[in-house]
Amino acid sequence: MDDTRQRLLNVAGEMFAKKGYEATTVREICAQAEANIAAVHYHFGDKEQLYIEAVRIAACHAGEPIQFDWTEQPPPEERLRQFIRHMMTMMLKEDRPAWHIELMMREMAQPTRACAELVRTYIGSMFSQLMAIVLSLLPSNTPLIQQHLQAFSIVAQCLLYRYHRPVGRLLIGEDEYQILLDLDLLTDQIVQFSLGGLEKIRRQFQEPAS
Repeated sequence: MDDTRQRLLNVAGEMFAKKGYEATTVREICAQAEANIAAVHYHFGDKEQLYIEAVRIAACHAGEPIQFDWTEQPPPEERLRQFIRHMMTMMLKEDRPAWHIELMMREMAQPTRACAELVRTYIGSMFSQLMAIVLSLLPSNTPLIQQHLQAFSIVAQCLLYRYHRPVGRLLIGEDEYQILLDLDLLTDQIVQFSLGGLEKIRRQFQEPAS
């Protein structure tokens, strides 16, 4: 990535996270990033597009929506495990700047067009893949609202370990909470818990054998 572009993103992300979109000016960003205002227009177009890109980076850590290679058609339980493991790998990354979380918390509290863009370009693709996995584990007559509830429950379990670490540490202590932040441990926990819930819904809507 171009060095000037990266500096602008890092500085803008920190400023947007601390002050919000409206209170942050392009002039302030450029002054701290040691770049001219024309650089913002060149790399991003305008302040709003710079903000949208900062939010995308904060949410995805510069990643793109993963398309899982399931050409060998693994069983749905294994597809769910792969999906959750990918999510937890992203959630447990320790090399992400603090402003990533701060900016996402601000964006979730006061959504802007960046949120809609994030859904369109990243979250929507991931959620569609998760919905396909969920449906493969449920009877075809399962109401859509139940499918959505199960998918959102899986996502919420993953997000908990990214955005609620301070609360978790206060609740059970730093040492005990640190033990929890193990990729294999959390993947197994979320998979087992999710499959248990899905199995209950499956039994509820399973058509009796003729």
